[in-house]
Amino acid sequence: MGGFPKTQNPKIGDRIAKGSVMARVPLTVETPNSFKLVINAESAGLTPDQFFRLCGDNPDLRLELTARKEIIIMPPFGSESGRRNLKILQQLGSWADTDGTGYAFCTDSGFTLPNGAVRGPDAAWIRHETWEELSREKREKFAPVCPDFVIELRSPSPKFPGNFGLAIQFPNSRRR
Repeated sequence: MGGFPKTQNPKIGDRIAKGSVMARVPLTVETPNSFKLVINAESAGLTPDQFFRLCGDNPDLRLELTARKEIIIMPPFGSESGRRNLKILQQLGSWADTDGTGYAFCTDSGFTLPNGAVRGPDAAWIRHETWEELSREKREKFAPVCPDFVIELRSPSPKFPGNFGLAIQFPNSRRR
């Protein structure tokens, strides 16, 4: 793969079986939302716990998993998008505190949707009763719940025109 000697690039299954750190990718190139990388991981048989561990082993990366078991690696927000997202999060958090009927979640929160995808919207809100039905263990990982409300910022980059697939996927994943 990619010209690496076999000893430096074992199969993901080999690394998981040996209990070593999952694929750690150093963040060396910084580009504001100019690309996203999609890796097909279906044949690796990645479990939800393994994907959670992969994300934990690579805290500098924004990772999501599609229903087709593709890992999406996204760069951090550009500075202006980050500023706008913070304003959205402040307003949503303040509203959630005042309203008192649910919880607000930030960009770093991942949710396991009914179709198996693990997605992290830029901001989300979930009703109290929906959240409280989940066990503490499920809430500590990528909670198996579709948020009641999500916000996705549109990227100004023509190479990364936004995450419209995510915006469509959340409503279509509702189990009510």
